[in-house]
Amino acid sequence: MIKLKHKKYLNLFILFLFSPILISAQSIEIYDISPDQVESKAFHLEKRGAIQIKAFVGGNKSKNELLSNCWILDFGSREVVWEFSKAKAKKSRSRRILTLEETIRLPKGRYQVFYALNPQRNIVGKKIIGFFFDRESRKYYSPEWGITVQPASKSGRSFLVQERELEEKKAVVQLTEIYDDEYHKKGFTLTAPVKLRIYSIGEGTKSGRQMSDFGWITNVETRERVWEMKYRKTEHAGGAPKNRKFEGRLMLPPGDYMVHYVTDDSHSNEHWNQMPPYNPDFWGITIWADDFKRDHAEIKPLERGEFKPIIELTRMRNNRYERQGFQLLKEAKVHIFVLGESSHSRRSLADYGWIVDASTRETVWKMEYRNTEYAGGGKKNRVFDGFVTLPKGKYFACYRTDDSHAYRSWNVDAPWMPESWGITIACANKTNKKNIQLFDERDDVDILVRLTRVHDDEKISQRFELTKTTHVRIYAIGEGRSGKMFDYGWIEDDEGEKVWKMEYYDTEHAGGGTKNRVANQVIKLKRGTYRVYFKTDDSHSYRDWNTTPPDDGEHWGITVILVSG
Repeated sequence: MIKLKHKKYLNLFILFLFSPILISAQSIEIYDISPDQVESKAFHLEKRGAIQIKAFVGGNKSKNELLSNCWILDFGSREVVWEFSKAKAKKSRSRRILTLEETIRLPKGRYQVFYALNPQRNIVGKKIIGFFFDRESRKYYSPEWGITVQPASKSGRSFLVQERELEEKKAVVQLTEIYDDEYHKKGFTLTAPVKLRIYSIGEGTKSGRQMSDFGWITNVETRERVWEMKYRKTEHAGGAPKNRKFEGRLMLPPGDYMVHYVTDDSHSNEHWNQMPPYNPDFWGITIWADDFKRDHAEIKPLERGEFKPIIELTRMRNNRYERQGFQLLKEAKVHIFVLGESSHSRRSLADYGWIVDASTRETVWKMEYRNTEYAGGGKKNRVFDGFVTLPKGKYFACYRTDDSHAYRSWNVDAPWMPESWGITIACANKTNKKNIQLFDERDDVDILVRLTRVHDDEKISQRFELTKTTHVRIYAIGEGRSGKMFDYGWIEDDEGEKVWKMEYYDTEHAGGGTKNRVANQVIKLKRGTYRVYFKTDDSHSYRDWNTTPPDDGEHWGITVILVSG
């Protein structure tokens, strides 16, 4: 009997030591809340039972609003099972405190008790070294505000105080505990079709019907957004009207996926500037398998990471143009990520990227409004995130900004990942990596003549020789208007005869100001010696523009390229 008795005590000790921190028959008390925070405590009911609630909330005498609030959340369903009711409360005139005492019955389960002060009414209510700012601030804050939750019966053995469990162990992905100006992402792989349950809380305004803090899911292979937390798909999440919630299900086929969540510069777990949502701990996005028992084996962490960029023209400031050459040894699929700015009309872009074929000087891909999506922050922030397959050849990755709203000089809220303002190009897979390399135009053996970056009042020339009849490409950017050219180029043979000239009606708009003109032509030249010229007038030339520069201002002048094949 003695051994059995000792064994019984040992088992109880082990149970106490290794079980979640559950303490029987205690009350929950939340008082003296910091004006900047939301306080919460959790409890567990082992069976259906009654709980007694005593809540003390601040009331505003001049306005019909609460200066604080409290509620109880069912941890399983994430639904509010009790909230302070002003209609049921008793008011203390002297202390401006609303008191509510009531008993409610709750089913078996886990619950969280929350207490929050209204940030809009508590700006002056903060303490400095234990003292109030002044006597008037007392009406916005009181250490007596708070809540007590305890079992209604004296025994209360089924009422267990519990530590908060912020992490969902069965979640496929959980991106919570997110603060201001943050961007988080995490991937997962599905080996079979799986129905997922998505629970996401964020910030959005009804006026613009746009989300400021929100999540989305992309297909890693295609970069397609397979789900996004759009305002019209959300509902009120409690607290301030801008707190929005999405709860729903999504069926996804096998594949690799990335979950993203982004916040702006205010109203998050770091600091609420209005009343928080009912479930502030889940500000972010959490995803579960809808049928965990059946599908958990089909869900795995994403093993493959994103490849290091080959080209990274980022942190672009105002009035910048940058380009970088790269060469594909054979056809390859590349991942392009570009952050830019839309114009006022929203039909064009002010800051954008594009890719040019170095041999033909033709644009093979361009960031346009129609192929971009909202990039967070100000409405004009746009992002392209996708794949493009390019044939074997040489290319230039280019990026241009206008005179406002760029890295570290934002005139509206910055996008998520502001340091990526610009263009980034990476391999789409490991096999392509060895087939992509950088190249410098100065080392390009196909360039016969390069007279570029020409300034005002210049006339420059360069000689080249052909040993046989050859096709050459002439790429010239200059200034022209009303049928006449002011900055232009031409080619003469060894007898001084012009074999080609940059005529206005043979040019096209070169981007920027309407007088920026570009000629891109292929001509056939016989064997012999030639001289290439470029002449400018007294205004509007390289880095001395009197209107918006062309897209490719670095090539203001003339370039002659050998056409291979």
